[in-house]
Amino acid sequence: MSRKPGRGGSWGETDRVERINDGRRRQVERVQALLAARQSAHAQTRLARPGVSTATTIRYASTSAPADWAPADRGRSIVDAILDSIEDGTDRAIMAWPSRPGGGFAASALAMREARASGRLAYATLALWPWRSGATSAARSVLVHPADVSQAAARAADEMHKGKGWAQPDLAHNSLCLLEMRLRDLTAAGSAASNGATTGRPNIIVHSPTLLETTSVFAPSEAPRPPAYAVDGQQVLRRVRDYTHIGDRNAGLEGHIAAVGDPLRTPFAIFGLPAATKLEALVRCLKFGRFSAQSLDALIVDVTRTGRSELPDDWEARFAIVLRALEHASGRRAPVVVLCEDAFALRKAVRTLRTTNAAVRPVRRMPLEVGAYLQEPGLFGPSAALHGELAPIAFEADIKDASLAAVRNDLLALGLPA
Repeated sequence: MSRKPGRGGSWGETDRVERINDGRRRQVERVQALLAARQSAHAQTRLARPGVSTATTIRYASTSAPADWAPADRGRSIVDAILDSIEDGTDRAIMAWPSRPGGGFAASALAMREARASGRLAYATLALWPWRSGATSAARSVLVHPADVSQAAARAADEMHKGKGWAQPDLAHNSLCLLEMRLRDLTAAGSAASNGATTGRPNIIVHSPTLLETTSVFAPSEAPRPPAYAVDGQQVLRRVRDYTHIGDRNAGLEGHIAAVGDPLRTPFAIFGLPAATKLEALVRCLKFGRFSAQSLDALIVDVTRTGRSELPDDWEARFAIVLRALEHASGRRAPVVVLCEDAFALRKAVRTLRTTNAAVRPVRRMPLEVGAYLQEPGLFGPSAALHGELAPIAFEADIKDASLAAVRNDLLALGLPA
């Protein structure tokens, strides 16, 4: 049976229109499939690792003003950016302005201290690049209130005693709580020592731990054969240990000190990564047992002026090497958090991140750029009040070049009434 053509056209014309429509439908389906694949490629594995349920506010002070205790409200945007990256896996570049933030190590240590006290993270593993001999200097001048740390540790120990499931069995949560709870001895000792004194300034400095000695940090080993990171129990509350009952003969805390100073067992730790020129040196560090067992939560990149003081001017090449090394680490690819204090370093870091992220498969999301307004140096203290409205700006054009006289006359003519 032959098919009859419809009104206004032949069957051949109808078939051609149907083929065109089918082609468009297939094209739309391919585009939708590509968009879905790209969205799934950009999707990061979100990390949920809550700790203690009752938050504790931690106060800080500087050694130059040891009695002026304040929370870390000024650096809240930097702390939140680090913790947000740990949770959502997205790279971030932080621009701190106009004052200096104090370096990548201080920001990392502060973020871990806040994460533990607030219960946002039960444990954390961070890496700092580039590692240098003076990377921890800024944290030496930051004091941490011993009563606040002791209270946070007591709340964590109470929840572990009640059987809360956030404590990792192979990490030394109990040891960390026992040592930090003993910091309450510093408060009593400081009060007793300052009785009758004209000022409590020296006693506050002596009887308050620094941000450095309350943070477990491990420098990379330069020897090729031993483990990349060694046990260092001497760093645990090193300066204030003698002012507490930690060192008492009958206290029995030597094993707990060793556990907190063990890079494989301490719940919160920062690991230094060298500014190596060869990929093998960085891969060796990232193959350490801690990263295999717990994975690396985030890489903090310190390209502030002080942080890159030992790097060459073309430090982007070394930055690209450490980004390539991250692909060899076990677990999810650790998010990168870049801390800088000038637009030139920000531009270089973001460009390197975008280039590297576009080359890997699956393609990673582009880094988020975060601004941190620091009206004063440092990360602790009251945050600056930002006004929602800007004052109007009045200006006048002062054109003195004779070659621009014609442009000036035209502009003036536009402003004259008709």
